[in-house]
Amino acid sequence: MDRYTIGMKACLEKMVVEKEVNDFAAITGDYNDVHVCEEKAKESIFGGRIVHGILRLSTQVINLISDKVAIDGEAVVKIPQRREH
Repeated sequence: MDRYTIGMKACLEKMVVEKEVNDFAAITGDYNDVHVCEEKAKESIFGGRIVHGILRLSTQVINLISDKVAIDGEAVVKIPQRREH
């Protein structure tokens, strides 16, 4: 742990897989072609499929409230801050 110091930053990445996109489309009813159809999405301004915006946001929120942070491939436990009420 001594190679980690206060002030260091970590980058969290999450690869969204097709099953997650399809499950999210089923839950929300958002079957827009830019999310679920590669061929039609290629014709869009995006040039291919994109993840639902709220699905992307939710993965970021999960990372923020997660009790672990990945640094250089290792899991480092965050120390929760105590809040006085």
